[in-house]
Formats: sequence, C-alpha cells, structure tokens
Amino acid sequence: MYAPNSILFIIFLSAFYGLIGIARPSTFSEHELAFGLLFLLALLSPSVVHLGQIRILHLVEKRDAEPRPADNGDLERAVTNLLEHAKDAHNGQLARNLITTFTDYEAKRKKDARLMDLSKLGRTALFEWHATVWLLYGIAIAALYLICRIFWDLGTDVREMLGEGGYLHYCLLALAGYLAWRADVSRERRRLTSPESLLPASLMSGILVTALVYLSVLFFASRVYCYIPVYKGGGDFTTESPSIIHFDPRTIDSLPAELLDRGSLSKPVFIIHQNSAMFFLAIPSPTNNPTTWRHVGHKNKPERIFVIRREAVSNYQVLQSH
Repeated sequence: MYAPNSILFIIFLSAFYGLIGIARPSTFSEHELAFGLLFLLALLSPSVVHLGQIRILHLVEKRDAEPRPADNGDLERAVTNLLEHAKDAHNGQLARNLITTFTDYEAKRKKDARLMDLSKLGRTALFEWHATVWLLYGIAIAALYLICRIFWDLGTDVREMLGEGGYLHYCLLALAGYLAWRADVSRERRRLTSPESLLPASLMSGILVTALVYLSVLFFASRVYCYIPVYKGGGDFTTESPSIIHFDPRTIDSLPAELLDRGSLSKPVFIIHQNSAMFFLAIPSPTNNPTTWRHVGHKNKPERIFVIRREAVSNYQVLQSH
C-alpha cells in the first residue's frame, strides 16, 4: 500500500499547498462542492487502509490458530552446529551460546512471519488486499481530477512558476525528506553493526538535509513567493488593484513630478508596501506591471519605487476592477 498511499499524500499535500498558497480570492467560493468532495476523500482513504489491514490481520490470526506440525528443523540445525563447535567450552559459555542461538532463531521466526506471502493465506486474502489497493488508486484518481478542476484556471501561472525554476524548491525539499528518511531507517542498523559510525553518519546527514532545506528556501523566495497573492502575504500583485493617492496640497512641490496626475492626485499606482512612516509606490506601465514583476531578472522588476512620507498622504482610493 506504500505506492497508493504516497500518491494520495502528495495529492492532498498539493491541494492544501495550492489552497493556502496560490489560490485566488474566488477559488474556494467557486469550487465549494469540489473542496467538500476532496475533504471527504481525505477522510475516506485512511479508513480504507485501516479496514484492509484489519481484514488481513484477522485472516493471519485465523491461520495461526489452525493446528499444524511444528517445524523446528532450523532450530535443530542451529543447536547441532553450536554443539559441534563448542565441545571445549565450559558450561557457562555453552549456556550463553544456547541463549544467543534461541534468541536469534526467535527473531528470525518473527521477521519471517511479518514478511509472509499473502498468497499463503489463500484467495480471500489476495482479493481483500488487491481490492483495497485498487480502491486507494481509485481515490487517488478522483482526488487528482478534483484538484485539476479546482486549479485549472491557475494552470498557466503554475506552469510559469515551475518552468522558471520553482520546481527546484519542491525537488530539493523532496530530496531533503528522502535523505532524512534514509538516515532514520539506517540508524538502527548502524547502531547494531557499526556503532562507531552512528555519530559521523548522523552528523553528515544533518548537514546535507540542512543545506538542501536552505537552498529550497532560497528558491522559494525567488521563484515561488512572487506567485503567492499579496493578500496572503506573498509578492503577486496581479490580484491587487491600483490606487489613487490624495496628497496633502502643502507637499505637492516636494513630490516627484512623474508621480502626479492632476492637482494633488497621483497617477494610478500600486502600493508595494506601507508602514507607520512610509508608503512605497510603483507606477505600472504596459511593459512593466504586476505580471512582469513575477519574472526573473532585474529588468522585470518595478523600474522605480517612490518612498513617500505618510504625512504627505491625506488618503487614497483603491480602483476596484470590474
């Protein structure tokens, strides 16, 4: 079940990431039913996995309860081999060797039981297992269809973001996660086989994961952040409307001439940022506007950013798009 579960995890994570990241103000309201079905599938998938596992475990317990002749051939051979090589050992050493042999045999037996072949349980187990797996694949296909339907209008933006380097952010994160998982899996094996290498290996894995995460953050800042709408804390101004600034008439002479339109009113500008002391304004043009600001390169960024003291602004009016 690892494959369908992994696919479902990536699909649901992408839906969540898209909703809180690049989704537009109307995305949820226009697709409420699709989001509801997606949430239902997210609840259904772990339930399907749980029911499948319960059914298989029930069949395993039923099989184990059936009487069958004991197969101690491996244990007999291990004890015989031990006695042949321990003829000169004293009783204490022989006892310790026997305990070790029994412990190893029991561990191997339990491991073989966990790694059993489902075909040994009969056609019922295979049907239950395969039906659960294919049902999970069906849920994954349905979830993928819903995501495509919800974010179809944003396909151009997503392809543009990924094509200009945004894919590196996700690839580096995936690689960091894979290395962290591999380090965790091999930790127990190293502790038993070569404990002296545990600390260096953990240190090296930590350094690599940290470096990859740092690089992914850099790519996020340069290629993903500029596609997140401003109202969500991002840098995409294509969802914003320009504003008309009403300046204090007493400050007109100290303002840049290219910022003024008529009287004390400004040209349509975008408020890039504002704080308790300043307004940061940018004038859009056909070749330099919020759409080009998302692209890579200094020439695509705002040509000039005007920093105006808040005392010079009487008020401003947002030009709502229709």
